[in-house]
Amino acid sequence: MPSRKLPFTDSLSTIFNDAKGFTALFLFLVSAFIIQSLLPYLDLKAFFFLRGELETTTGIISDVAVIDVMDDNGQFNAYTYNFDSPIGPLQWVSYGEGGLIKYNIGKRVKIEYHPDNPQISRIVGLTNTPGGKTYISFLLGPLISGLYLLYCLIVGFRKYQLLSKGIIGKGKLKDKIGLRGTVEDRPVYKMTFEFKARDGMNYIVEAKSHQPEKLEDEEEELLIYWPSNPKRAVLVDDLPYNLPDYIRYNCL
Repeated sequence: MPSRKLPFTDSLSTIFNDAKGFTALFLFLVSAFIIQSLLPYLDLKAFFFLRGELETTTGIISDVAVIDVMDDNGQFNAYTYNFDSPIGPLQWVSYGEGGLIKYNIGKRVKIEYHPDNPQISRIVGLTNTPGGKTYISFLLGPLISGLYLLYCLIVGFRKYQLLSKGIIGKGKLKDKIGLRGTVEDRPVYKMTFEFKARDGMNYIVEAKSHQPEKLEDEEEELLIYWPSNPKRAVLVDDLPYNLPDYIRYNCL
């Protein structure tokens, strides 16, 4: 299928689904930067290795230390303990909130571990990293923004494919309905156009616009549709930036 070349900046904006994708990218980068500084404090080991059916045993506290994290914004107690596991004696550290020392040296504590990976364990009720349970929620930032960015890229790439490889046709206005709300103090309209595709069938394409005059200035409006699925269509004059003029003067 032959493709038409679009201006680089317009192509990039289309692939990112306009401002939505760039906003998602910005939020993802900001949240990823924040997460980078929090990685040492995220209880990821417990998330991956201390799930499902766990085994329990008894351990003995061998050392207690008070540590500061995040530039003295948080204080935690680090409890080093020893215990006998299926693969032999092991030593690990669990963390609890600062303040009162909960377990002193020599204290017997309940340990939990996964039978397939006893090297990673924890004292029941504590975490494997300082503040692990507190900071784990910060993972939602890059996760949500990353998923939204992926969604924008998928939608944008499909739109780019349509503009660069779709078939140019013409449609007639069949219906115009006023909608609730305004944009820039102007009413918004839902406009429905009908066109005939190469398969001889009639299809419709809809657009919502607060500038209906752009879609009413010609007897038949230019549109682009996907040849194998003409329901995927867009009106040329409903496109952003300089794309309408570029397509009209370079692609016809």
